[in-house]
Amino acid sequence: MAPKEISVSDDVYEMLLKLMINGESFSDTILRLSKKVVLVESGDHIKIIPIPDDPFKALEGALDLPVQSKELRKLVEEEALKETGRRSTR
Repeated sequence: MAPKEISVSDDVYEMLLKLMINGESFSDTILRLSKKVVLVESGDHIKIIPIPDDPFKALEGALDLPVQSKELRKLVEEEALKETGRRSTR
């Protein structure tokens, strides 16, 4: 691929210099950093969301429930029936 020129502000240039590892090119540095974030289009701007080193570890415990899903479903159905004033057919 043919090289392209881009313009960056002085502070971005200095930041990229500090982030370079073992003589990386600017392209290599940007590619490496891009693997550590997710870019999400949000209206008229882009959000940069960092990806944790171990995404599965970051999610650990997020779905732990104090009750089993069947029990939880039964509780939710019973509560819905109470709110509508209906009786369970079970």
